Amino acid sequence: MRFSSAFFCGLPHGGGAAGPASVAGGSGGLAETGAGDHGALTALGLVAGTVILLGGAVFTFTPWRRLRR
Repeated sequence: MRFSSAFFCGLPHGGGAAGPASVAGGSGGLAETGAGDHGALTALGLVAGTVILLGGAVFTFTPWRRLRR
């Protein structure tokens, strides 16, 4: 993983402080996490969003007055 020295020092990118990015020759930006395929996270997000929307619809359209009797 490469981190920008500007992230730690509050300097603009390429701002003179010696740090891991200048040692590794990095140009800043986001760190490499090793996750090349985001398909599983996308699918999980879609499923979670669908569950939340369906839960909201059930809660909204439940006939609460009829159920209280």
